[in-house]
Amino acid sequence: MQQQTTLRDMLMGPALNDREQGDHYVPDIHAHLRGVQDLIPRVYGSSEACKHAIMEIGTIVDMDPSRTDCVASKRAMLLCALAAEDGVKKHLAARDDGYARDMAERVLPFIKARFLKHCCQNPESFVMMALLLSEMWPGETLGNWPAHHNSSVGDLEERGDRKLT
Repeated sequence: MQQQTTLRDMLMGPALNDREQGDHYVPDIHAHLRGVQDLIPRVYGSSEACKHAIMEIGTIVDMDPSRTDCVASKRAMLLCALAAEDGVKKHLAARDDGYARDMAERVLPFIKARFLKHCCQNPESFVMMALLLSEMWPGETLGNWPAHHNSSVGDLEERGDRKLT
């Protein structure tokens, strides 16, 4: 049985010494984005806004997979889908050991607003920031608000106070 591609694989791309043939994870990213296109009408119906969202995802999928800026846009779209759709989070979380869930619940809430504030103009920085925070500080509380899970900083009590360990 072939191992399924994880979110981390799709975000990191191939090893630096394996990029002559392009990014061989792009077809996996395309498959996931097409899955999001199929999910939208089932969850939200067939309004004009849903049709527009499906069209925009299609535009991202159709971008040139040999250009690094286009691949970054595809990865950023996958991260946005992960942040917005619980079904995407569940699907990707089933493929790895908590990486997708951590990305959706800890990292993306910290950086997504800034990406959206700047009209999604730098998808490569968005993806790199998500990877940087996830890889270099796994489990750390991000931001100045209490996390919804335990971190290396301390456990959270129900009333929001932190009990340092």
